[in-house]
Amino acid sequence: MKVVLVNYGAGNIKSLQFALERLGVDGILSSDVTEIQDAGKVIFPGVGEASSAMMKLKESGLDLVIPKLKQPVLGICLGMQLMCTHTEEGNTPGLGIFDVAVKRFDNDLKVPQMGWNTLEKTVVTFVQYLEFRNLYVLCAQLLRWTLQRNHSADNLWNTI
Repeated sequence: MKVVLVNYGAGNIKSLQFALERLGVDGILSSDVTEIQDAGKVIFPGVGEASSAMMKLKESGLDLVIPKLKQPVLGICLGMQLMCTHTEEGNTPGLGIFDVAVKRFDNDLKVPQMGWNTLEKTVVTFVQYLEFRNLYVLCAQLLRWTLQRNHSADNLWNTI
C-alpha cells in the first residue's frame, strides 16, 4: 500500500521518512495532487507557524485536496491544527475538516516543551486539556467531536 507524506514546505519530513523506513514502509514525499489522491494512506505533517503553512497549502492547491481525501489521513502536529476550522496562532482559518477551534494555552507552561517526560496514568475528562509539546492545543472538544462523528470521519486520525 502506497503511503504519501504531504510535502507543502512545512514539516520535518526526514524524521518521518526515517521512522517509516524503520517500520519497513516506503513513504513517498509528494506535493502532486494525483499522487496524494491515489495513495493508500496519507500523512499530513507540519512544523512551524500556522498562517505561513496555510498560505503554502493554498499556493499549492492542497487546501482544496486534503479535506476531500477518502483514504486514512494522519495529521501530525501543525498538520492536525490545520485540519480544524481555525487556530488562534496567527488568527488562521483552517481546512475545516474538524469543527473545532485550536486555542492557545492559557497558563504559564514553558512552550514549546520538547524532551522526555514521565507520564502518569490519569483520568482525563472532556473539560480538561491534553498538554504535550505544542504552543497551541486542541481541547478535548476534538475528541468528543471525533467520537460523535466516528462513523463519517473514520479516515481521519491525529497526533500531537
